[in-house]
Amino acid sequence: MKNYLSIKSKAWAGLLMELNVIKLKTLLLLCTSLLILGVSPIPELKSNLPPLDLSAEDFALSQGLICNSDLRVLTDMNSYLKKQTENSPHVGYLKLELISEEAQFYTDIYFNTNATSGLDPGYDAALYGGSPPAFSIYTILQDGESSMPLMIQALSGSAIDDVTLSLGIHAIQGQEVTISITETDITENIEIFLEDNVNETSTLLTENDYVFTVDNDLTGTGRFSLRFNNTALSIEGPITNNLKMISNYNNHTIEVFGSLDTESDLKLYNINGQLMLTQKLDISSDYQTIDVNYINPGLYILKLESISGHQKVQKLIIK
Repeated sequence: MKNYLSIKSKAWAGLLMELNVIKLKTLLLLCTSLLILGVSPIPELKSNLPPLDLSAEDFALSQGLICNSDLRVLTDMNSYLKKQTENSPHVGYLKLELISEEAQFYTDIYFNTNATSGLDPGYDAALYGGSPPAFSIYTILQDGESSMPLMIQALSGSAIDDVTLSLGIHAIQGQEVTISITETDITENIEIFLEDNVNETSTLLTENDYVFTVDNDLTGTGRFSLRFNNTALSIEGPITNNLKMISNYNNHTIEVFGSLDTESDLKLYNINGQLMLTQKLDISSDYQTIDVNYINPGLYILKLESISGHQKVQKLIIK
């Protein structure tokens, strides 16, 4: 009997190891959602945890933070606090709103030196239930490793200078909806564009809201993206002002017209911010072509970077 139980136990253990029922990333997102939102993204799992307020400078004691004695500061208030310093990992915050006459929905984006383009437990949080409601807005991981809809996404601090996020929007046919920034502490030198890849439009959300009527039921990602650009780094000089970059639909190439004074690289990114190709340009040529026959049709971001620090960024459609 003893041997039988031992064999049976080992069999069960082996089976449990082989059955990858709960993916690690799903579990991490669950734990993150419990921590940040106080709710579980899986309906069957409930939680009454007090949610963390990521935008607040201070946290209440009820939020369960633990710190070392040397980090505590005695004040005349009911809480022990340590004020944010200039070395804070926080870089920027954005609340994006989707609103119609009937409903409204939000998604939050943070830039933090402790975060990455991948899954960051304690920073990223999935939508409740793991699936978007009929009217909703959300993002997916910038590195593209997961399509899990995120209510909160954190990115590295340096990403704020040049990153594109894929937006998911759900809305029904006939609704007039508005996409706008309702809260932000991002500096003015960062431009935030909403790209509509169907209408082929780009809206600077820091100046205007984007209003449109849903022609057909809208679900999932692919149509909209959010692009951040640091104007302080996008310096156009004589090197880039004389250049023209176009897509040749017939030959499936990118054509570059104009001369270069310094060594430069041409980079092509998809709407999720993933690098698709890098091509070093010939400094001695006034006309160059880059083969993109193997690139899927769609909207892309084309960036020219010179070793002198000049950049030229533009949208490009490949058919």
